[in-house]
Amino acid sequence: MLLSELEERGRRFKLALRAGIPVLILIFLVFYTTISTNETLTFSLQNVFLIVAITFITIYFIYFLMNASVKETLLDQATQGFNQKAFAKRLQDSKPKTLALIIIKNLSTISQNYGDGEVDAVLYTIIQKLNLKFQQEGLDKALIGRRYGAEFIIALDEKHADLEKILKEFTQENVIINNIEV
Repeated sequence: MLLSELEERGRRFKLALRAGIPVLILIFLVFYTTISTNETLTFSLQNVFLIVAITFITIYFIYFLMNASVKETLLDQATQGFNQKAFAKRLQDSKPKTLALIIIKNLSTISQNYGDGEVDAVLYTIIQKLNLKFQQEGLDKALIGRRYGAEFIIALDEKHADLEKILKEFTQENVIINNIEV
């Protein structure tokens, strides 16, 4: 699994907690006040209005957080790697020692010949295979992001003498991806 996917999963879990805990507290308070008064709950106009209002506010709150989550995503939708904005933020935070850029020169030709769906599949496969290659070489914390359509940026926290060799091997091993010459 890509580092970006792990971080996005963690971010979404925290968001679920931010949405769920206030809702659970609200439900607990409503039931607590109902039980502590030793009265039966009657469905008067006032109580129905309060239940509808609480339900509406809860749904709106969860919708608002979900909408904010979509805008704040760390992932590039096609590759599941870091998007450009998230990658730039990670660069500022971690200040890696090594950067590399991979450019797929014939991406526009692939798009014209095979369509956008196949381009997305090729990009996804490239980033997954690149991540696997780094893991095989012991580089588990490699940041992989998509800069523009055909550009991938790689950041490593440590200097790796064989990075150029690893990338050359990767390009030689992956000349054809999904039966498409890259």
